[in-house]
Amino acid sequence: MEQKVVLAVEDNIDMRELIRLALRKSNYQVKTAGSAREAFEILNAGLIPHIILLDMNLSDMNGSEFMIKLKMTAEFQNIKVILVSGVDKIIAVSKEIGADGFIRKPFEVSKFSMEIEKQIVSPLRF
Repeated sequence: MEQKVVLAVEDNIDMRELIRLALRKSNYQVKTAGSAREAFEILNAGLIPHIILLDMNLSDMNGSEFMIKLKMTAEFQNIKVILVSGVDKIIAVSKEIGADGFIRKPFEVSKFSMEIEKQIVSPLRF
């Protein structure tokens, strides 16, 4: 069985570690980035994840800017992006920036990997 690759882009080190630990228990290969710049370095080095978990408010770029830059590169256009955020209007924001789905912070660690799996296998956006 192929191990699914997840790229978690989160500038909060504690949240990054929580995501990494939650997903590694579910046999995902997890790569993390603390900034948009670091995420694009990872992508440009050849890692094409099944899904990107994107914090809305990174220190160097917001989610909307990240999505625009991501979708400008043909190789990255089909990567699913899930917004992971605590913003009040997460559904509207996710749709507005072109994300494929969302997970609201704070989340239950026990249910997090199940939600990611649903998002990975789901062919539909919202």
